[in-house]
Amino acid sequence: LPMITLASFVLVTRKLPGVFLNIFVGIYGSILLIYDVVYPNHAGMPAFVKWTFTAYTTILWVCIIGGSIVLLRKPDWVDELINWAVKIVAPCFFIIVHVDLELFLWFSGKLWAWLVFAVIVLLQAGASAMISQTLPMILSAIGTFELASKVSHAIVADVLGLTGQLQTLLMFALLAFEGLVIILGAIFYVSCRDAVETSMHSFLSQAGGRFQSVNQEDLKKS
Repeated sequence: LPMITLASFVLVTRKLPGVFLNIFVGIYGSILLIYDVVYPNHAGMPAFVKWTFTAYTTILWVCIIGGSIVLLRKPDWVDELINWAVKIVAPCFFIIVHVDLELFLWFSGKLWAWLVFAVIVLLQAGASAMISQTLPMILSAIGTFELASKVSHAIVADVLGLTGQLQTLLMFALLAFEGLVIILGAIFYVSCRDAVETSMHSFLSQAGGRFQSVNQEDLKKS
């Protein structure tokens, strides 16, 4: 708690965004400390860590995206704070999602888990465009390659029913083709990235303006 208080004080007064790491670790460390006090025998500790860390990173991710959208015109130090937050929260969220869904290799995980993961990858790519951050898009690209490996394995093993060396050879051939498509898609996105982000920010600005005007009208009526 003293570390969180001091880091928050430095963040607000000195506008040093790097202390976000201290706050991030300190808050979750406090959660674990409370659990340790309530359950000294550490009963169910792995499950508690998994689901609380998932909730913790999800809430922070939503706050980062919401803050970036609401504060379209923000001071430089707030921009830097968001950069720090994204670099810390996005990878943590990406990793814990793999743990939650038990997705480690292409032959692991259930079908519903891969479908949920595909939605998360898509949302993370959309978040990258909304907040103009590169790291979420890199993580989405990694996730897309993971999905491609799962699709290749499903086609070769489940649909064609191949086994052994032939299965491995054909799987990697399909994966190479899918990888080429992904790379071409990434090149196309980079070529029109500015236009996509400009359109996204314009839409968000208009939506925010309409929301504010509706609120002002409601206040006048009341």
